[in-house]
Amino acid sequence: MKFRTIILLCLGLLLAACGGSAPVGEEAEAPEAEVVEPAEEAEEMADEEMEEEMADEHMEEEMASAEGYPITVTDPFGNDLTVNEPPQTIVALWNESVSNLVFVGAKPAATLAIDLAVHPAYYGEAGASDILMLDHTDWVPDYEQILSLEPDLVLGDEDTKAAIGEFVPMYLEDYESTDEDAFFYDVRRLGEIFGTSDQVEARIERLLKRAEAYSIMSGRSKTIMYGFNNDSDGDVWWLVKGGAICNYIQPEGSCANAFSDEWIEVTVEGLLEVDPDVIVIEDHGGEWTEDTQGALENQADNPLWQELTAFQNDQIHFIDRAVARPEDPLVFELWLDEIMPLAYPEVFDEPLTDDEEAEIL
Repeated sequence: MKFRTIILLCLGLLLAACGGSAPVGEEAEAPEAEVVEPAEEAEEMADEEMEEEMADEHMEEEMASAEGYPITVTDPFGNDLTVNEPPQTIVALWNESVSNLVFVGAKPAATLAIDLAVHPAYYGEAGASDILMLDHTDWVPDYEQILSLEPDLVLGDEDTKAAIGEFVPMYLEDYESTDEDAFFYDVRRLGEIFGTSDQVEARIERLLKRAEAYSIMSGRSKTIMYGFNNDSDGDVWWLVKGGAICNYIQPEGSCANAFSDEWIEVTVEGLLEVDPDVIVIEDHGGEWTEDTQGALENQADNPLWQELTAFQNDQIHFIDRAVARPEDPLVFELWLDEIMPLAYPEVFDEPLTDDEEAEIL
């Protein structure tokens, strides 16, 4: 009896542990359970996980497709850059970098060209108030300061790439484009980076139509050169005819010479040999303004300077550098409305209106 009692007690404890509630000594009906083989269970779990992963990947693909990212572009020097979203913290080192950002509808967080950024045709004083002027030594930027900003895009040159290219995403711009495709290459790639390609293409189309309208109306009968003085006396000048946009502003057939796409250092004697009809001199502000004004005044008494056609016809213009050098699309856009009326006052009383442009074309 004692042994049987022990057995019954053990069975009761076992049933209680298994969730049974029948009294000791009575049979409890065990619920039927679905028997799943371990291999089948593992296979079902794997299928469910795969379906979830495929759904997540599909969602990510849809999001990327909708936003157009990630995207990979190649700069003019063959370097690939992949971005996963439009950059938010941009360092634009030089003038052209700032101009190109304005053209594509973006804005830098920091630059060396702050005096250009505050120009009304760019961001204006108010718009540029939150743009940082980078520290520099003889115009070599403070690379540690750039890195401290944690930029997701830096627009710069080979020197910058060599210094910090391995730490930050970089796009190298071509500052010396000599044909139309190269002239618009950077803004087209930046349009892709910032997701504004449609707006950029529309702006390029408008710009080329406007250039064509000015070309037709002016007859391109005058040689226009632009540049800057290289010393305070005005004995040496750097000048060029227009590079990539030469054929829109110069007389037909006149662009096939050294001055068309290269900057040439000339003395007054050399300038007289070229003898352009119009000379546009850049005003960089500050001491540069004083030096250039002094150089122009100094040369006004030079008999050789007085022989210049541009001097005789009052066609030497001292213009803010923000619009004086048409070597990127934005400045060319501004340059047309600023310089063409000055160069052809007999044709244009003021910049072309949209209606006049449409009528010409």
